[in-house]
Amino acid sequence: MCKKVITLSICVLLSFSVIISAIPSSAYSTQATSNGNPAKVSFWFAFFRSEPNLSFGNIQAIYLNGREVTVLGYEGGYAFVQDNKTKNKGYIHKFLLNDKTLDITKEYDYVYVDMEKEGSIKVNYAGEGKLVWELSKSGIADITQYDDRSFSVTGLSPGTVKLTVKCNGNKDSCIINCINKWEEPETSTAKNNFSLLHTPDSSNVNLSLSKGTAIKACGNIPNKKDYLYVYIGSVQKYGFISISDFPGIDYVLTQYHHYDNGYGVRFSSASNKIKDYASVLNDVTMENFNLKVAGFVEKYTSVADECKILRSGSVTSGNISAACKQTAGHLDGTCLTTANLRNDLTKQFGAGSGNISQIAWTGHIMTSNLDDRSNSTLGVGSIIITPCGVVNSSNFSNLSNSEVRKGSLYTLVHETGHQLNLYDYYCYKDMPSQGALCSNVNCADCNGVPHASGCIMLKRVKVEEVDIDSIYCDECDAEIRKYLAENLD
Repeated sequence: MCKKVITLSICVLLSFSVIISAIPSSAYSTQATSNGNPAKVSFWFAFFRSEPNLSFGNIQAIYLNGREVTVLGYEGGYAFVQDNKTKNKGYIHKFLLNDKTLDITKEYDYVYVDMEKEGSIKVNYAGEGKLVWELSKSGIADITQYDDRSFSVTGLSPGTVKLTVKCNGNKDSCIINCINKWEEPETSTAKNNFSLLHTPDSSNVNLSLSKGTAIKACGNIPNKKDYLYVYIGSVQKYGFISISDFPGIDYVLTQYHHYDNGYGVRFSSASNKIKDYASVLNDVTMENFNLKVAGFVEKYTSVADECKILRSGSVTSGNISAACKQTAGHLDGTCLTTANLRNDLTKQFGAGSGNISQIAWTGHIMTSNLDDRSNSTLGVGSIIITPCGVVNSSNFSNLSNSEVRKGSLYTLVHETGHQLNLYDYYCYKDMPSQGALCSNVNCADCNGVPHASGCIMLKRVKVEEVDIDSIYCDECDAEIRKYLAENLD
């Protein structure tokens, strides 16, 4: 029987809605004020210090989670604050606050925003003179300027964004990296000496640490595949390490799961269900390949949703199985096809890549339920998951909860196999459009392609009822390892 590995330890990062990385001491000074920006302690506790360093001798008080302060400025990785209750002034490590403000004081300051919720940050320009509107908006959903000295950035997407402001002819910049915070942090112990980094840059060393140090990997930045975002409990610091310094993780694949209104209507607790499926997938890939599959789930409005909304005003249990009855040309006339769902998905969220998969979960029945089933396209890094296989083919009602779970796990693990460069080896003749012929050139039955009978790329495997290491056959195992080494290393 497959035993699901559950990570019991929860990274302290989970209490943060927005987090800011340790910054080199040269990056901030107490003269770079944030004009009294309100903030709260967002960790279990925080030391209130007289000086911006880790000395036990400068601890003035211990503040509990939720203690309200006003940020007056920054020095090193610390915020210079005034306690709203006592009015005393001192320093609290910036990691321990939910402060969402970045003060640009020099070129290439860094800020790290986690993506548990929509990334957003307020930016204050602390230079001389009047701020001139000149910002690099690549990858940013919205920028709102408040006044001549400040603006907000919302809807940050994963990756790295450079903001450039111009003031009296001088340009200052900051770098915003969006961290994907993992639902399931991974823990390990360093086998060699290693460096904790301020930023995902091997030259920006924060601390040198020794082998045997406990490490908790909490997240990653998709376009920085060689680094992990970690917490080191022995020194109470967050930062980055090279992925090679974390035993047990050799690669990271980021999957963004987008479920539409139809899926939410068809399946209760949709988000939690998908998170659970993603967790099982991660167990499979970690066990077999040391591949961390970091899954992130959000609801969206799909082109299939729009079809039903335009006709009925909303998506309901009464129309998620209905065919499109709009006039010709409506939404290209093909709204209930996986091809159109994929085009819509990549339009809204961008294409995937070698280490990023965009996944759409729809609860709508496609125009051809059996032909147009779940599928994966490696070229644009996307997976479309339809109800085919978890509903009755006659009336499209859901199968039992246990069968829905089995079918969903199989589909996610199988389609992720395609994202890792695997082929189908099963016969396509059960699809009505195939007739008596099978178009799958890799079919083990029709075209004599040898393949192990228990492989998930050949048959519908019950993922939680078999040994994890038998889910992929030897041929598929070798192909995945080759793909990881060439694309995610």
